[in-house]
Amino acid sequence: MTPSTRATHVAGVVRWLIVGGSALAALYAWRGDGSLPTALPTALPTAASPVSAAAPERWTCPMHPEILRDHNEPCPLCGMDLVKVETGETTPAPVEGRATVVLDERRRRNAGIRTVKVERRSLQEPIRAIGTVVPDERRSTAIAVREQGWVVELAPISLGSFVRTGERLGSYRSPSLSAAVREWRLLRASGADAAMVAGVESRLALLGLDEADRNALVSGDNGGELFSLRAPSSGTLVRRTVTAGEAFAPGQTLFELSDLDDLRLSVTLPESELMQLRVGMPATFEPRANPGTALAARIDLLAPALDPASRSGAVRLRLVSPARRLRAGMSGDVRIDRPGQSALRVPNDAIIDTGEARYVFVALDGGRYEPRPIKTGASTTQGTEVLEGLGDGEEVVVAANFLLDSESRLRALQTRSGGAR
Repeated sequence: MTPSTRATHVAGVVRWLIVGGSALAALYAWRGDGSLPTALPTALPTAASPVSAAAPERWTCPMHPEILRDHNEPCPLCGMDLVKVETGETTPAPVEGRATVVLDERRRRNAGIRTVKVERRSLQEPIRAIGTVVPDERRSTAIAVREQGWVVELAPISLGSFVRTGERLGSYRSPSLSAAVREWRLLRASGADAAMVAGVESRLALLGLDEADRNALVSGDNGGELFSLRAPSSGTLVRRTVTAGEAFAPGQTLFELSDLDDLRLSVTLPESELMQLRVGMPATFEPRANPGTALAARIDLLAPALDPASRSGAVRLRLVSPARRLRAGMSGDVRIDRPGQSALRVPNDAIIDTGEARYVFVALDGGRYEPRPIKTGASTTQGTEVLEGLGDGEEVVVAANFLLDSESRLRALQTRSGGAR
């Protein structure tokens, strides 16, 4: 055996001695009692043995909990870095796609979770809106002539002037009306049968000439060719559609009068507030032109239909203007007092509305937070009425509930995918 061959043989023996010693030391430590084993183990520990592999790490996106990976990488949807999932206890919840979350004291404190008790109380928050002063259309009068003709002259009355009943507004001519008047005069002068005269008088009445107008024509000297335009009721002249010398068609509105002493307020409200109102409810109106002055009003009419585009409806309130201080078109602040009803209330911040469901997180014993569906009623800035789903005295989350919702979605996804135990 050459010297080089002998050196190689010695190195191999030494290497195997080192490996054997290392194996004996490992077995010694594995036994734990300091004694060498009498025999080598026949098999490696299995999953049923006390020594088992650690659970695999899971990574998810805070914005998209449905993204689950076994390693850290950018989210394929938003590009955010994934975060490591902390496993914990997960139990089913009555809200689809959500799970009950269990958090220890440290995690609750770090998340800033805050809860309040559900209470039964009465809310009397008034409805506030912007109102516009409008005339009452039921107290408006249109002045028209029922036959074709033309305006001869107009009285010196400007728009906005107050007109009394019977006041003359102008005069006009109408060939067809003049012919009917001449026929009536001939019958009267010829001593015709009273029934025939009464029939012509009825026709003149239908054309807009009453008994007083006919008597004026009898005593006049215009031959029945010129007729007067008079105000049938008192009111403010708000519209005039003709000028002197202008022709008009049968039934065309020449003047419009409106009673501006008895005004109305027009308010537009969303359907959620409209459904809480009733005719007769009291209200106050503070015109912006005169701040600090509150005028009494009362609901007079609720719109029978909503605007399909804005999902809102009109409310009309009766408002008596003292000394005619208000003008049509003025605006101001309207306050409608509505009676409060005792009901379970929760803060608006506690409700999570997905568009398909509304639910809250209820704080239970042991740091558990359960998502629970609720049925809501009337809502104000002070809270929302709960019709079903909660009981008096239960605690709901009002701060960090969106963090809980994200965690709840993540736990539910992990349960379905087998990522959480």
